[in-house]
Amino acid sequence: MQLKIRPYHANSFPLTAILIKGAEPSYWARESQRLGLDLTQILCYPIPDTTPDSLWGCLLILPMKHDVDNPGRHEFCQQVGNQLLIPEYSLPVPAPGEDELDRLLGNTLHVLHPEFGLVELNKEINWEELIEVPPERPRAISRPAASVDIPKRVRSFSIQSLSPEQVIEKLDAESFPDRKNLRAKRLTLIDKARLFVLRRLFHKAAQGEGSGAESYRPSKLLTLLGRVLGWGDRKISNMRMDLEDLEERNKKEIDRLLAMFKRDPNEALHYALPLDVDGSSRGVGEMPLILTKLWTVFGLFGTIAAGAAASVNIGKDYFRLQEQYLQTAEELIRNGDCHKAAFIYIRLLKDHRRAAKVLEDGGFYQEAAGIYLIHLDDKSSAARCYEQGNCIAEAIELYKELQQNEKVGDLYLGMQRIEEANFYYEQVADAYKANNQFVKAALIYRDKMNAAHRGQAVLLEGWRSDIDAFNCLNNYLRNFEDEEQLWREIERLYQDDVSAANQQVFLRALKYEYKNRSGSAAAIRDLAYEILASELKSDPSIVSELLDFNKEDRELLKDTIRFKNTGNKRRI
Repeated sequence: MQLKIRPYHANSFPLTAILIKGAEPSYWARESQRLGLDLTQILCYPIPDTTPDSLWGCLLILPMKHDVDNPGRHEFCQQVGNQLLIPEYSLPVPAPGEDELDRLLGNTLHVLHPEFGLVELNKEINWEELIEVPPERPRAISRPAASVDIPKRVRSFSIQSLSPEQVIEKLDAESFPDRKNLRAKRLTLIDKARLFVLRRLFHKAAQGEGSGAESYRPSKLLTLLGRVLGWGDRKISNMRMDLEDLEERNKKEIDRLLAMFKRDPNEALHYALPLDVDGSSRGVGEMPLILTKLWTVFGLFGTIAAGAAASVNIGKDYFRLQEQYLQTAEELIRNGDCHKAAFIYIRLLKDHRRAAKVLEDGGFYQEAAGIYLIHLDDKSSAARCYEQGNCIAEAIELYKELQQNEKVGDLYLGMQRIEEANFYYEQVADAYKANNQFVKAALIYRDKMNAAHRGQAVLLEGWRSDIDAFNCLNNYLRNFEDEEQLWREIERLYQDDVSAANQQVFLRALKYEYKNRSGSAAAIRDLAYEILASELKSDPSIVSELLDFNKEDRELLKDTIRFKNTGNKRRI
């Protein structure tokens, strides 16, 4: 009987072994561990290859209970009867019976595989012979350094800012690259003669005609000459380009600068003239204006290039340049280029405040703060920029100088530095109390220092000293959330603190609590009646206060009017 195997779409026998392909026993051991198999608990057999003295791999007999669901790159084996193992997804052909397997294979386990054939598994692997345990090496144990306590939650963070001088210096050094100088030759006598001739051979195109506002079209004379002399389109095009170049060189320096701003604002900034500084003015100058490169970089506090500081006269062109600078700055802001816009405001227009505002609105808070401090001496705006830029330490120092203690406390509180925050909040509360602003002082204690009891004591002080008495008492009572506790406090105040001088103020506070407290409303109304009754003899008009405690009683309104009229007649 010749036993073969063929592929099959399913496994017909139990999976009891795994084939590992590879000739190195160390590889077999690693893969067994990766599969979660204990080498001391399983049977392992070497599998010879088809060539002499070589190994194909090994076979692992799985224990009854195992957790291997996916062997990965390796291959499960099915067990046919007690003597034969075949690869997964295969069938033996012809299907042998148990008696036939006993007769063919005897009592020894075999594995049949298309790569290495039929192999008898008669010698297990002895791992103790294969594995060499390395000698134990002594280890020097060193004690680690004390670890840093890493917080589980980040409560606050801030940015360490450079000094204003360093920020400005960095901005000057890194903001913008250098550019090439613009070199334009002035017209010679021959150039002027060529320009005279070319102007008569070409007409300037009308607005919207041609490729642009400076385009030229041939005249009838040039067209006729071209036909007679055989000039092609290329010759005429070269003449047009020559004319445009001569016209450009013939422009006034200011016109060239303005044209450059419209064509390439970034390049034009390198040649822009500062207004109202040494280098340009509206007055009469000593030298004619020659357009040269003034700025090597667009740093906010860079210097003018060497030799460019002579006084010149630009006359009415001052306002043309000013308008162009403003338009260019607005366009740069719309494009998000805040640094170049700030350069225009500072270096060309001498408007430091607008430059700082542009940088602040663009999110460049450190640069804006530097301008506010160095050029405007505006510590308040600089502190605001540092705070927005999360440079908290710098903002705190400026707010301290400005004596804005509440702001200092807020910033310390945001950093979870409670002790420092309370120190400055205490100064704010003391200043409020010194100015008899007891309600504001109480809010600092309650909302900022988490000391509501101290705030209540301040409100009581204001009520008892008859300074803003109603607001102090109203805020004091409003802080009682429990209505039973509120009523006990109202009774105590009535017994200990209410007199003829402050009785009506106390009544006003009761009206407010009556409207907003449902649980103690009835008791508050009875107390109000008692106060009103004691005041009626001296002031009959006070009876109208009853209406605030009986909004729905229309008859009471009539009785009140009648009582007030009667009381007034008696007094007359």
